[in-house]
Amino acid sequence: MRYVFALFGSQGASHFIAEVSDQNSAALNLLGNCGFRRCAKLTQYQVPVDFEMPPDTEQGSYFRLALPEDKLRLYQLHQDALPPDHRLIYEWAPEDFHVKDLPVDSLEKVSKRLIKRKSWFWVSQDAERKSLTSAARVIAHQEGDYHLEFAVHPGWTHMADELIVFVLNMMRRAGMRGMITAKAFDYQPAVVAALEKVGLERTGSFSLLAREHWLRAKQPRALKIERSVGLSPIGNPAVNMPRTASTGGEP
Repeated sequence: MRYVFALFGSQGASHFIAEVSDQNSAALNLLGNCGFRRCAKLTQYQVPVDFEMPPDTEQGSYFRLALPEDKLRLYQLHQDALPPDHRLIYEWAPEDFHVKDLPVDSLEKVSKRLIKRKSWFWVSQDAERKSLTSAARVIAHQEGDYHLEFAVHPGWTHMADELIVFVLNMMRRAGMRGMITAKAFDYQPAVVAALEKVGLERTGSFSLLAREHWLRAKQPRALKIERSVGLSPIGNPAVNMPRTASTGGEP
């Protein structure tokens, strides 16, 4: 662990993040001794085998696949959805939300292209402000193994229910069946409530741990004064006395 911190810390990594099961006491103790601190709790959910897909709502038309021009909007949405201290931990940049262009085609072909890309976003947008109000990131580790992560703007928490229902229905329509898991943090109460409401089953609780890396400040070099440099001696200065008028007699 010390080697990893030294290696990546020297290359500019300022934070290290770990998600550890609350049942793994050995790992929690190890990371705690290495300077990690608990930042949040997260719960992992799984779509059960006998899961009955909820019906789509009329608001399903609000959602679409993210486009390349959504990069800055995705970044801003995820920043707004995070607590202030977590923004410093993740240190996201707009490039972390780069989206490739996707040709318009049949749902089957689009689905295969998405799986090859391994990651994509479903988003909803405020038409007036042209900002994103929610997003679901789908990570395809392989066909039949999908992980879901959600970001909902604090002012649009009512979208959490519709977002989750839409994503699950779209994955079913696209033939993305298999193991589908989702996670939600304790600072996302609307997402947690929506996952519970839709009927996903809990599979575990985890702790989000973070460790800050800092480099020891270099000691300032002492200012070296060259004392061998000398100046030519200066003679006794002359003193100019003002002339005063005589009070009597010859000047």
